[in-house]
Amino acid sequence: MEAIQIEINNHRKVFAIRELFTNKFRNLKLEFYAKPHTEDGPHPGKIVRNSSFTVGDCRSGGQNGMLIINPEMTPSELKDYLRNTFGLETEIYKWTEESWQIIDSGDMTLEKMNRLNNLSV
Repeated sequence: MEAIQIEINNHRKVFAIRELFTNKFRNLKLEFYAKPHTEDGPHPGKIVRNSSFTVGDCRSGGQNGMLIINPEMTPSELKDYLRNTFGLETEIYKWTEESWQIIDSGDMTLEKMNRLNNLSV
């Protein structure tokens, strides 16, 4: 599986980034948090649902550039990369029998998580 390259800038729509991620990893879901309003960071209720939100609406720092998502990355590595490089707070989910659950994968790669998580949605 090849890496995904996505240009990140303040005008990029977060739904477009989510869509590109899901096209590559069909059994996983990438969600973005709205810009945190406190020092405690993002709140789970602040997941971006509005398709008009841009990267600039979701971050208070970070740089513009090319996001490269390597299938051999772990979910934690991807989340750290998005936070530390682009100033974006994210969460990665997998489908369980009844609902989407946050991934706590340890050292399992995105590619392996995607293969093991066959959606029945």
